Amino acid sequence: MTPAADPHVEDGEAGFVLVEALVAFAILALVSIAMLRAFAGTMDVVEVVDAHFRRLALAQDLVESVRARAIVAPGREQGVSDGIAWHIEIAEVRRAGPPAEPGSPRPFRLSVFVVEAPGTSKGRRPDLSTLVLARAPAPDA
Repeated sequence: MTPAADPHVEDGEAGFVLVEALVAFAILALVSIAMLRAFAGTMDVVEVVDAHFRRLALAQDLVESVRARAIVAPGREQGVSDGIAWHIEIAEVRRAGPPAEPGSPRPFRLSVFVVEAPGTSKGRRPDLSTLVLARAPAPDA
């Protein structure tokens, strides 16, 4: 049907509907691209947060494992769990006053550091430090 034969189409409006459709598709494409980029960025953040929570959970487990010990000795321990390297530092806290009696509980500073395997670290690493009241090993006679 030609534009002249259609009584509802005025002169110059025959191709206007096609242009409107093309502009609408272009706008839709731009909005879709923006939404996909936002979604991809959100997924990256979720991955970083998940890795941080895994490291934090390991650090908390390590703190609790040391706190559960009957005897705590100053020193350093290290290892790897599920691709996460960790190390623990235990130091006796010096305190004022008379020396502690042998076998009595003493304060120790417990520091736990966890790091994702090299090349995969994303986000901050959780470093936990706390005081633990525990018995020291018996002195050598």
